[in-house]
Amino acid sequence: MNIHFDNIELFKKLTNNTIFSSKIGSHTYNLNNEQSDIDYLYVYIESKENLNSFMWSHHQLQYKKDNVDYNFTSIQSFIRNMLTGDSTINLEILFSDAIDDTKLHWLYEYRKGFINYNIIKSYLGMAKRDFKMLNKKDKNFNKKASHFVRGVIFAQMLLEGDLDVSFKENKYLLSLLSNIKNNNMSTIEILDTCSTYETLMNELRKTLNDKLNNGEITKYGDAIFLSKLDETLKYFVKTYEDLSNNELNYSTLFYDSLENGPSY
Repeated sequence: MNIHFDNIELFKKLTNNTIFSSKIGSHTYNLNNEQSDIDYLYVYIESKENLNSFMWSHHQLQYKKDNVDYNFTSIQSFIRNMLTGDSTINLEILFSDAIDDTKLHWLYEYRKGFINYNIIKSYLGMAKRDFKMLNKKDKNFNKKASHFVRGVIFAQMLLEGDLDVSFKENKYLLSLLSNIKNNNMSTIEILDTCSTYETLMNELRKTLNDKLNNGEITKYGDAIFLSKLDETLKYFVKTYEDLSNNELNYSTLFYDSLENGPSY
């Protein structure tokens, strides 16, 4: 979830502190078309002042300009929200080519360590929600059906130990999702496909819970991985001390969201 803001000066400061940015959503999956929105995720270096604050939120900051959404998350929140399952978008960026050969390449090397119970449960939870919301009379029926099927597919991929975000290794799945989204299949065909993936979704939920109960998967990650990740992050942030000295004053946005919920 995002907290919207319209302060142009804060937008500029967050942009100046950004160390990585990428398009997100359908552009990541190779499912974008002429009607697709353009959204960006920016990962920035947090200011020392904010790091010493008691206030923290898993919500991202969002700025809208010329029909483009700019989403901002600190490097700490970027990582934390993957471990807790609060952001599937972050995980998809991590497994995409977008992050390789960038300043966050080291994080790309750690990507398989982020495959945990929380993130897979998040995909299955969103898929279950999307399936319940499916209505063939809804003008966004195709888009929602595509989201549902993709969520189940990604959960299955993660349970198998990897995530092919852009479907480079499986053109059949890319074609299937594209046909659903772009209305190249009949409504009956789409509903039949969704029914098949509903069955798979339920099977995956059982498999995931069995793996957790049997100790075959962790909720967040094993202590060795988390310790190594934390130490690498601390070293990485130190190399950007000049950016961490910049003032980023947005605490009141988090105070308000804590009291009243995010303002979308």
